[in-house]
Parts: sequence; C-alpha cells; structure tokens
Amino acid sequence: MECKKIKGKLYLYSAEGLNRRWRRKITKHLSSCPECMEEFITIELATKMVEKLPQEKPPEGMWSKVLLRIKEKEQASKLKRWSEFFGVLEWVRLKPVSVISTLAFIVLIIGGVYFVENYYYQVPDQDEQSYMTEYIAFSLQEPLADKIALGRMMRK
Repeated sequence: MECKKIKGKLYLYSAEGLNRRWRRKITKHLSSCPECMEEFITIELATKMVEKLPQEKPPEGMWSKVLLRIKEKEQASKLKRWSEFFGVLEWVRLKPVSVISTLAFIVLIIGGVYFVENYYYQVPDQDEQSYMTEYIAFSLQEPLADKIALGRMMRK
C-alpha cells in the first residue's frame, strides 16, 4: 500500500510539486525501496528526454480557433438549458389534462385556505348586527324566540 501511494506521487515529487512533509516521506521511502527508486529514475529520464525535444510553435490562428470552440460549447450549454425549459412546456402541451387538473387542485387549495382564514373573522354589517342583537334578546325573554327569528327571516 505504501509503494502504491508513493508511486502515485512520484511525478509531483520529480516536478517539486509536493509540500515538505511529502518530500521527506518520499525521499526516505526511495532510499529503502529499489522498486520505487527505479520508477523515479524512469520518470526523471523521460522528463529529460521530453525537455530535449525541439519546441514547436502552434499553427497560426490556433488560439482563436480554440477560443471559438469554447464559446460554441458555452452557447450549446445555454441552449441545452433552454431546451430543458422548453421540454417542460412540451410536457404541458402533451398532457394538458394533467396540468389543468393539477393547477385546478392548487387553486382550490389556496381558495379553501383563503376562505377558511377570512370566513371566521368577518365582521357583521349593521343589519346583521341588529338581527343578532334582537335574536339574543328574544331568546332570553321568549321561549319561542326561534319561531320569531324564523318568521323574521322569512319576511326578508
């Protein structure tokens, strides 16, 4: 397991891309493990061979082509997001009954909540208030107040 970790970090060790703790750990391991040392020497030789290769200049206009491709990919990504949105609209077009019934259900729920919230807290107007006052007064004085109230309601 130790060799596997060390071999995974040998290239960074060669390029001096590790912190001091890892460098010490790998140096100590390389001094005691010939297999990892051989791997490290191979990496060093390959790096030196690549450095000796002649440097080629990129073809004229290569960077502008690369930037153009990046912009095309970004635009394709934006279009994909829009197409996902329009995919939802397509679903609405294909299943209108489901969408309409769902929206109707939501409207009914919201309306029901609104009705319940406002129904119990309504303040009666003047006519209703006077009727309620009369009804309470009759019911206290007259045992047949319900009949009287019913008669008054029928006359309205």
